[in-house]
Amino acid sequence: MSHLQKTDLQMPRCSRKDRYLTTVLCIAFFLLFLAYARIHSATIGESWPLTLREPAFIIQTDALLDPEAPPMYSWESLPEQTNLYGPIYPISALPLAALLDDAPYIAHRLTTGLFLILSCTTLGFLIGRKSGKHYGWIGAVFFYITSIASPSVAAGPDTLSTFFYIAAIGIAYDRGFNWKSILACAMLGFAGLLTKPYTVLVIPGMLTYCYLFVSPKRALFAAVAIATVSLLGFGIISYCLPAYFHTVFGMHSFYATRFLEELLSQIQEFAYLHFSLLALFAFGFPYRSLGSLQKPTWSRLFGNQPLFSKPLGFDRFMTIIAASVLLISLGWHGGAYLIYFNHLLLPPLILASLSRADTLERHFRLSHILLLANALLVFTLLPSQPKNEAISPAIYKALQGGTVLIDPVLEPLTSALPDAHLADNGQAEYLINYDRANKNSPSRPCSKAWFEKESSQIGEGAYDYLLLTHRHNRPHLFLNREPTQFMQSHYELFGYFEISVYYVSFRERGKFGNQPLPISIFKRKANLESN
Repeated sequence: MSHLQKTDLQMPRCSRKDRYLTTVLCIAFFLLFLAYARIHSATIGESWPLTLREPAFIIQTDALLDPEAPPMYSWESLPEQTNLYGPIYPISALPLAALLDDAPYIAHRLTTGLFLILSCTTLGFLIGRKSGKHYGWIGAVFFYITSIASPSVAAGPDTLSTFFYIAAIGIAYDRGFNWKSILACAMLGFAGLLTKPYTVLVIPGMLTYCYLFVSPKRALFAAVAIATVSLLGFGIISYCLPAYFHTVFGMHSFYATRFLEELLSQIQEFAYLHFSLLALFAFGFPYRSLGSLQKPTWSRLFGNQPLFSKPLGFDRFMTIIAASVLLISLGWHGGAYLIYFNHLLLPPLILASLSRADTLERHFRLSHILLLANALLVFTLLPSQPKNEAISPAIYKALQGGTVLIDPVLEPLTSALPDAHLADNGQAEYLINYDRANKNSPSRPCSKAWFEKESSQIGEGAYDYLLLTHRHNRPHLFLNREPTQFMQSHYELFGYFEISVYYVSFRERGKFGNQPLPISIFKRKANLESN
């Protein structure tokens, strides 16, 4: 058995105290896993959407199961089926959605959970082969708890795209850069592109590493082949899914923000939550490899000899690439707090920090103490359990006899109230506001017709009741005026109630868990009823 195949418990250098420390560490991460798994299990059955955008994926999958619905990413499907991400997640959710047709949120969250477990298992397997099973377990739990304490547990493409990303990194890391590995990595990268676009980062990362540390000639050939196939693939996608590039890339480019305070805040939070991994990464980094750049002769720039004589490791390289992309661009965006860090930076960081047996053995006690301290920190930040609160029967009774317009966060009411109409799917507002600002937008005719229809229905009093959250009033979206002005002339406050929504606010850790969300009930005024 080789040195790297031995677990730390088998290493002859480990004293009794070291074995005791290892046992304590494994138990701590096992208890941590149980605590967060309990939350994960509860969120799967949560009554209300975990995020405002979650209903969009439920509606998208429902449309795929409906033969009369317009095809996904067609202009006719907009804006009701607006999906700012790729088509692979809704397709992957089809089997469970068809099986559990009366529980669509459970079906989608189970799908999300399945891919999260696959991601954790892949990380654990890769680490376990290199530095021991207990480090593999720790790495898997680290990624699991970070994903649970975020919106990634909701219906959506997060865990599936991250699985493609981790699998692609793992293949190149474990199998090297032969043509089979390059092909597999590229295919997984494209799958990630069609799930959540930024995980395609693994492809340029793979090609750059191959050029610098393996073979420039092979990297250039692979780049040309991938670019050629990409152009062909993009043409096919544009033909089959005509609105895909517009709604995915156009929308994200339009809404991208750049705030320095967001970058600094996310860096601070990420470092706080993963200080042990960052320390181990720094301890084990082969700084001398960066100084092994050879003279860039013609044969080295385009031949089979790498430009760096000492390898860096693809896991470390992807950690650097992901951190650079976050510092230059994605980390400045405040619309998805820490999500980009957790999806792009955390997986290669876990792999690079925990899969180096020589580094971990050299800093054995220090690494164990750091990891144990990190586990205790994350345990103190454990979110609360979902409450699964239901709406009062009296409210249901009051609403039963009329038509009701509901906010996306109340989407489950569409199955309980026969005349309930969803204001939008949670993502349609992106398309509406984009088309308002861009008169030449190809989706403008669709969104304009939808907007005029919806706004006229509200203005003419087509609904008996409006159920709206305080933060996302749809009259402001529909009528482009302040909600208070609209309410004064058309509707009057009838009452309000609260639901306990999980992870509505995930920006601040102190606010994780159940968030009381006030819902206002507006009733159509008598003068409109008489008309």
